[in-house]
Amino acid sequence: YANHYKDGLMAFAVNGLFIAATIAAIDNKNYALAGIVGGIGVPFYVGNIYGAANAAQKWNLSLSRKLRNDLSVTLNYHF
Repeated sequence: YANHYKDGLMAFAVNGLFIAATIAAIDNKNYALAGIVGGIGVPFYVGNIYGAANAAQKWNLSLSRKLRNDLSVTLNYHF
């Protein structure tokens, strides 16, 4: 969305690995490991959501400013 494709793919891969490792630990009835891996993975997941929302907000603000500037130049009127 915000032209951060590599960041999105990396976040998807890292979160996917944490989820897969947590599920594998649960399947092997290794609940302590599942709790540790899941506990480490949750902050990554939440951080990625926060980062994506922040990037989208910056992208939208930049686009809005560009549109306002283009409109200002076209109409020869300053907002």
